[in-house]
Amino acid sequence: MRNDIQPYQDQPLDVYSDSPETSEQAESGASLLRYLDILRRRWLTVVLVWPLALVPAVAGVWLLAKVTYTATTQIEVRPNPGFILYPSDDRYVGSLDGMLNTQAHLMTSQGVLNAALANLKLKNPALDLFDVADSLAAIRQVVSAHPIRGSHIVQLEVERPDEESGKAIAQAVLDAYLSISEAAEQQKDENTLREVKALREKLSADVQNKRGQITARALLHNANSPQVLALLQQSKQQYSETIRQELDAAKAVVVRLEQDLKKAREGVMPENAQEDTLAALSQAIENDPMVRSLQQQLVAKTEELARLRQVGLTEAAKQIVEARSAIDELKAELAKERIRAAEEIEKTREAMSRRMVGLLVGRLENQLDRARGVEAGLQRIVTEIQKEIDDLGRASVELQNLQRELETLEKEFEVANQRVQELETERRRPSRILVASEPEVRPDGVKDKRVKLSLAAVFGTLFFALAAAFLKDYLDPRVHAPQQVESGLGLRLLGLVPSLKDLKEGRITEGEFAESYRLVRACLSVAAPNGSQPKSFLTTSAQACEGKTSLAISLAASLAEAGNRVLLIDGDIQGPQVERVLKLKAVYTLKDVLAGDVSLAQAVVNSNLQHLEVLAARLDSGSARGVLNTRTAVRLIKQAMEQYDYVVVDSPPTLGAADAVVWAEAVDGVILSSFAGQSNSHAIKMACQRLRSVGARILGAVMCNLSIREGYYSFSTSGMSARSAHPDASRNGSRSAPHVQLPVVEIHPSESESETV
Repeated sequence: MRNDIQPYQDQPLDVYSDSPETSEQAESGASLLRYLDILRRRWLTVVLVWPLALVPAVAGVWLLAKVTYTATTQIEVRPNPGFILYPSDDRYVGSLDGMLNTQAHLMTSQGVLNAALANLKLKNPALDLFDVADSLAAIRQVVSAHPIRGSHIVQLEVERPDEESGKAIAQAVLDAYLSISEAAEQQKDENTLREVKALREKLSADVQNKRGQITARALLHNANSPQVLALLQQSKQQYSETIRQELDAAKAVVVRLEQDLKKAREGVMPENAQEDTLAALSQAIENDPMVRSLQQQLVAKTEELARLRQVGLTEAAKQIVEARSAIDELKAELAKERIRAAEEIEKTREAMSRRMVGLLVGRLENQLDRARGVEAGLQRIVTEIQKEIDDLGRASVELQNLQRELETLEKEFEVANQRVQELETERRRPSRILVASEPEVRPDGVKDKRVKLSLAAVFGTLFFALAAAFLKDYLDPRVHAPQQVESGLGLRLLGLVPSLKDLKEGRITEGEFAESYRLVRACLSVAAPNGSQPKSFLTTSAQACEGKTSLAISLAASLAEAGNRVLLIDGDIQGPQVERVLKLKAVYTLKDVLAGDVSLAQAVVNSNLQHLEVLAARLDSGSARGVLNTRTAVRLIKQAMEQYDYVVVDSPPTLGAADAVVWAEAVDGVILSSFAGQSNSHAIKMACQRLRSVGARILGAVMCNLSIREGYYSFSTSGMSARSAHPDASRNGSRSAPHVQLPVVEIHPSESESETV
């Protein structure tokens, strides 16, 4: 079986191909094909609606749309003198555009239009503007003004259905604008000049007041100007630095005296005090009477020895020897006396030391008190000077702020004074507003919109007709195209069966008609992506007359054509058709097998096709409804699968009877048949819900009665693709494939279904 259907698996199967390129092409063309299909089906709606809407639309355009005439007049607005005299001033940047826009708004202001209406009422009282209740609103609708970019021109436009009234209204508005603008300009200049002069006087008074504040603040600190105050602050700062240096020196003296006093109180004499003590001890020894007497004698002998040497005596002279001997004796005796005096003084050293420490402590305390007094005095001076410096600093900051405020006021005063001069210069200027052109109707002011509106009506009504066609198709629940099955119903499209009308009229051949069912067979072979290929099928539809019996017979014939043993069961016990369509005469029927009266092998009959056998049902043999249930249906399908390769069951419509649900539970998969142009999409959705509620496996749908004129699917092309892919195809494209010749029997809707095999 797999070898028989392999050629069909290899060929492209239209929208059900899983290749990425085919999927992308299908997605890109789906929308366009859908719209084209809708237009093909609803072309009559477009043809009927478009003229019905177009004729009154075009007639309304030519009746209601009128030719309009636009009267224009131009006013030249000369630039402000300040823009010419002071081009670098930021105040005039962009003032020209703003001035032109202001004049354009003034032309269409309420005051100008009211004045224009008053003039028109005197000169043209019969004007249609006065026929309405609100004349001001009426004139607003026809009058407009705008500046011309890149020039000093403001253009006034009046749109009217006739030339004369347009020019009259434009002239009236122009006159009113010139009168009001000149008066408004003069009044504006006077008011501006008055305001600027008042501002200049106020700024002058503020400048004098600020200067007085600066002088008073400087005199408060003995300075006649901020500069003198700054010099005074600098002098105070230098004096403060000098006093701080002296204060640091006084603090160092206090620290040193405190350290000496601490050592003296602990009995440690300072180095200078020890030197004084040694000097006093040496002086006391020298002041001893005996020591002093010996020193005097020693000095006398030394002088005598010197005198003798001067006389010229030799060293060996007796007088010199005696003098020398006397000197040595005196030195020895002086040394002894000094030792004696030192010993005596040593005895009194401790008493003297205590006395000296007391004297030293007293002296150091006096020196420390004086040093601390000096430090405190210097600290007071530093504090006072720092306070004066701080006061001077604050005063300097205040003076700087006042000076900046004074500079700002002086600048503002200069600006105001310059502005007064400018305004006085501008008052002597000639009028800035001149009439550049009188009201006239130019060739480009004649507008006839009827042609454009007619074209717009053509396309607008065409769009309306197309929208009506799409709306009608949207509201139509019938299934017309294959895309509706896949995108709208969410069902996999297993195949497309051409209409019998195309077959009868020769637009397709019988081989191509049979080929459509072979493609269904090929799609069923790959209907299970998980690898479990269904062997038993149920063909059903949502409602009657949707081609399910034709699908069941043709599918069974296509499966048998591939060499498989196939059993076709007519499960539509309420309206069996298989026996009559195939022109069979069965002895036993479905009821006998379900009831267990005969075996399946005894009840089946051979059809006209090889490998295809049929289990028929018959109304005149008694209804099988009493014995058909899920248990008997499952048992029958199980028995059939033991003897056959495939089992195809034809059931009644899903929404018409419960038999379809019973058979759906027993088979491997369900195939829904839909009839193009007849099947209801809502009914198909309800049928799918009913089948899924019992766990049925819906393999997909087959659309029958599809005209060859549909642009979605070319049966001839598909047939050629199948033949070229088949291994039996000859070089010239022909193939002697088995062909099932089924008798053409029309089943009328009154009987059961509107279908043909």
